[in-house]
Amino acid sequence: MEPRLVERDPFTVMGVLVRTKDDDADYGAIWMDRFMPHNDRVKPLSTDGAYYGLGYQRDEDGTFEYVAGMAVKDDAEALEGLVMKKVPAGCSAVFEATVNTIGAAWGRIVREWLPSSQYEYDEPLPCIEYYPPDTSTGDSPVLIHVPVRAQGSEGRKALTDYAILEGRVSVEAVLRAKSRDVYAVYIDSRKRRRDTLSVEGLAHSAGVPVERKDTAFVDSHATGRTHGGVIAFVGERRVVKLGDLLKGPPPAFVAMLDGVEDPFNLGYALRSLHAAGADGVVLRRRNWMPVAGVVARSSAGASELIPMALTQSATDAADYFARRGLTVACTARREGTSIYESDLTGPLFVLMGGEKRGVTRSFLDKADLLLTVPYGRKFSSSLPVGCAVAVLSFEVMRQRSRARPRPGE
Repeated sequence: MEPRLVERDPFTVMGVLVRTKDDDADYGAIWMDRFMPHNDRVKPLSTDGAYYGLGYQRDEDGTFEYVAGMAVKDDAEALEGLVMKKVPAGCSAVFEATVNTIGAAWGRIVREWLPSSQYEYDEPLPCIEYYPPDTSTGDSPVLIHVPVRAQGSEGRKALTDYAILEGRVSVEAVLRAKSRDVYAVYIDSRKRRRDTLSVEGLAHSAGVPVERKDTAFVDSHATGRTHGGVIAFVGERRVVKLGDLLKGPPPAFVAMLDGVEDPFNLGYALRSLHAAGADGVVLRRRNWMPVAGVVARSSAGASELIPMALTQSATDAADYFARRGLTVACTARREGTSIYESDLTGPLFVLMGGEKRGVTRSFLDKADLLLTVPYGRKFSSSLPVGCAVAVLSFEVMRQRSRARPRPGE
């Protein structure tokens, strides 16, 4: 039994979800009694008319999730009584079988092919059963997609379109914000269920599979030891257009962080901006995926909650916001005006640079307003960008709260 390897595109399945075990699973009943009563409602939303069975990894007691449904458009909304499951792109070993022989085929794949092959199961991803639209008899063909990766590789953890968020706060933030596709949530089996009810509830509501794994599994996929037994496999951060950052109530407050290389500092800065009520943040286009987990953890999830846009350069962003009436400001170490003596109550776009390179001279010359954070004594070094952002963003909040008319005025 020699499969063909294919690179599969991402897709979304709408269907019924059943938690079962191998010895208890009655797939015929799952399809005929559980899904087919919904078939007429789901079929008009289907992208190809075919049927898909998704099998997720087993818990320690052998329980696993099985979804029976159809592929639908990514923007489709789950119908009552059904769930949505996003299946990320990946490499699959594809085997041919029939409805009558699919059980035997699975047995041979697990017992014979996989142990002797050069591949291993790509664990976060589900196995996929593909049933053509005209499936009607026991002899109808079925395609079995087994997600695989090369043995001994880092697998999808090393791919640029994949990241791992760590800790309950970060995972709950991404689930609440819907800022990324969340492929799976893993929880240390030693965690008490009452401590993870909120994250499990959010995941199930979003159609994200939740599995309990041993401590070694969770530790091996996390970068630190502060994950608290909760991790999530996620896709790229969704971003908005620059103009979307101006949709909140005026006056706008948009910040750009440029040249911030340390992911912890970036996370601290995002936490302050979000807490102080900034309408959004602008970052330069680059691959942030490898540090997504660190940024989310250090920002206490704010990196997933605050609206985020990307730009090619600080000048492009500044020109865009200047044309829409925002004052373009930037932080400067010396020649600026104290933030406590500047009027920060109007629509504002602020560029803040990293502590090593700061803001370029060309941008300083173009800015409408240069801002400095005054020190209490003579001190020649710059504040870490996370601290400077906190001081500035909360001064913006303070000034605007005092300028806001009180009820009855």
